[in-house]
Amino acid sequence: MSVVELRDVRKAFGPVEVVKGVDLEIASGEFVVFVGPSGCGKSTLLRIVSGLEEITAGRITIDGRDVTDLPPGDRQVAMVFQSYALYPHMTAHENMAFALRMGGMPRGEVERRVAEAARILQIETLLERKPKQLSGGQRQRVAIGRAIVRKPKVFLFDEPLSNLDAALRAQMRVEIARLHAEIGATMIYVTHDQVEAMTLADRIVVLNHGRVEQIGSPLELYETPANRFVAGFLGQPKMNFVEVGRALDGSHAVSTPGGREIDLPQAQFDGSVDTLVLGFRPDSASIVEPAHGHLVGRVAVIEHLGSESLVYVAIDGAKDLLVVVAPGKSPLARGDEVGVRLSASGCHLFEASGKTIPKGSPEWRSVT
Repeated sequence: MSVVELRDVRKAFGPVEVVKGVDLEIASGEFVVFVGPSGCGKSTLLRIVSGLEEITAGRITIDGRDVTDLPPGDRQVAMVFQSYALYPHMTAHENMAFALRMGGMPRGEVERRVAEAARILQIETLLERKPKQLSGGQRQRVAIGRAIVRKPKVFLFDEPLSNLDAALRAQMRVEIARLHAEIGATMIYVTHDQVEAMTLADRIVVLNHGRVEQIGSPLELYETPANRFVAGFLGQPKMNFVEVGRALDGSHAVSTPGGREIDLPQAQFDGSVDTLVLGFRPDSASIVEPAHGHLVGRVAVIEHLGSESLVYVAIDGAKDLLVVVAPGKSPLARGDEVGVRLSASGCHLFEASGKTIPKGSPEWRSVT
């Protein structure tokens, strides 16, 4: 287990800077997940840690040792790729043992390490099969086993589950979480899947345009996003956003596009802030009669998911459809006029710039 430190790490491809001064410390044994939209620099940053990409500026240390200029083989890291990268002509056993044998490790130690990794990953019965005889999930286990046998200081995962179907992804998420709990290694994991990030991470690093937007535990980022980007990126379905205005009387009330007011007395904004954005998650609102809603609109689409439904509501003056979680047996139909009532604890306010307006109290009062 090892501490990983990045200090003002930058990476440019020609005139384009894709990683823009990242500072990060990952504790020994921590599971950290990099997330962000395509092109945000998360995979590039992982490859920088591995040594597969040279940095333009900055410094990287692992366990206190400066590895900035070291080649990948000297950094004591192991990387698990999206494509598995297994040798097709070798058995699972041979794939896992290959790097150890090439390094001159005694045969007995190689066999011991492969057997131990196979036990941890529950693939003992698959060791004599070649990759073409394995399912996608089994291949990924072998690829992870190849990393485990090397006993690296840091495990690096580059979207390892993206080639699997939904059921296998769910199963492998559990396996990776169990693996981390058993071996307690430092792990850095890149994904575009928010479910993977929220369920696996000790901390999440949200990246955007090569910069760190926020770092924190999954619940911290979900409940107290630093800005509108983080609020909108984390969560599935995504957070709803509605432009609102300050009440003319100077109170802490805001007015919705339909002219109704929501009183947020604990919102900490000053008189210079006039243009605001109200954010709320789909499960922090409910469908009510139009007269009782903070927002009023018409049902545009209903997605029935079994135990619950996602109701998409078109609001006058709002650019995007709002999404509200409703009971699975909801009697609503397309075209129905409905009210959307907000939960006080689920409301967030953002300045026009995107910066979060902090709450002065954990309890916000919300009234029509």
